[in-house]
Amino acid sequence: MFHRRKQSSLFFFAILVLALVGYYFFKFEYKNLRESYTRTSMVLYSDLYELLVADTPQKRQQGLSGREKLLPNTGMFFKFDTLEQQGIWMKDMNFSIDILWLDENCKAVAFKSASPDSYPETFTPKVPALYVVELPMGSISSEVEIGDQFVCPKI
Repeated sequence: MFHRRKQSSLFFFAILVLALVGYYFFKFEYKNLRESYTRTSMVLYSDLYELLVADTPQKRQQGLSGREKLLPNTGMFFKFDTLEQQGIWMKDMNFSIDILWLDENCKAVAFKSASPDSYPETFTPKVPALYVVELPMGSISSEVEIGDQFVCPKI
């Protein structure tokens, strides 16, 4: 009986150690992922937004997915390599957002509010865009008009 109790204790101890190692590894990797983004700021309709820059294929695919929330006046600035009809999806999103597509001159070409339950739908503007800005729901949807001019961050 003593031998069985000792094996059981060792088994639970090993599980606990693996869980702790996994937790700290995940926490460390997630922190590194967040910190690997360049930060920039942008003024939209007299409000200043602090934005993470998604400027690689991996960062653009990840986007804001997996985050628990988006604080006011924060978001993500997507910089694409080519002027195209850039598609945005809500895969693994936990909150709704406003999406603003901008052309190469930083003029608004499309906008959309989207919620997580819209996945797997992909939202694509009718005209090409070079940049996309994702912000908390309600940040811009009532103010935006096609053709509005902005100043894009220099990245």
